[in-house]
Amino acid sequence: MRLINTIEISPFSYANQEYELPNGSKYELPEKWYHYWKKSISDKNLGRLEPTRKDSFLVDIETINDNELEEILKNELKWGTDLKIIDRKCIKQ
Repeated sequence: MRLINTIEISPFSYANQEYELPNGSKYELPEKWYHYWKKSISDKNLGRLEPTRKDSFLVDIETINDNELEEILKNELKWGTDLKIIDRKCIKQ
């Protein structure tokens, strides 16, 4: 067993437009939810990220680069363009 630190990247929080939801649960239709998730997070330039499993919105934090971390923090903290990530440190300008 290996434990990893993750962050949940909800497609509902990152989509700039409304995409058609899969007609079933993540567990019934993991591939369709995966594609929905990828389209949604790509709206915020996070399309490179991969979930830990196809039926999950969890992402290993070790795979997130500085630009993606900046985008996630801006979105989650609602700081807009005032936020910069420099050497993995969050700086509000």
